[in-house]
Amino acid sequence: MKLTSLFKKISYQSHYTVIVMDLCSSSVILEKLQMHGNIKKWRKMWGKIFNHLIRNPYFSQRCVPYKFVGDGFIILYRSYYASSLIEFMHRLDTMACKHLDAILNEFNITPKRHGFCYGIDEGNLVSMKLLAKTEYMGEAINAATRLQSQLKAPEDASSIMVSEAVYAKITIPQDMKQQERKCVLRNLYDDREILCHQLWIE
Repeated sequence: MKLTSLFKKISYQSHYTVIVMDLCSSSVILEKLQMHGNIKKWRKMWGKIFNHLIRNPYFSQRCVPYKFVGDGFIILYRSYYASSLIEFMHRLDTMACKHLDAILNEFNITPKRHGFCYGIDEGNLVSMKLLAKTEYMGEAINAATRLQSQLKAPEDASSIMVSEAVYAKITIPQDMKQQERKCVLRNLYDDREILCHQLWIE
């Protein structure tokens, strides 16, 4: 098969805030559900979160759930709403935790890290058709993924790691817990240490 039949013409370049969502202790939860013979609950939970994102007007006008990555979504948040990102993250986390807690309570699962964590960066993404699907490419996706991977400690649940570019554009409540951190994002920015900001959204 020729490459020209796989890749269609690049359609456009758009600016997005990229949110990489990750479920804490996902392997523990998945293992427990398998032991109970209820792996379908895993699929239903993510289906409910996805449906909420595309059908609830508040979410659907602000974001596109671009890709499911096994234990979370890559979400493209429209830059027009950048200043209200923190409100969006509160609503997203509350909605997702509601569906998660229903499973944890039903099967009495008590993971050490409870909840979700998020990495966020912003930038231009190029979209193209690949195998009949719209795919997005850009450094912001890679950076957001690596920012999320910085959140490994139990206390990092329900927090977001944002780049300096995102931090400069958002409105942060005065009472919101936050911390400056220096991060190295592997294979990005010449592996230099950069300034990031961790924010707790509980």
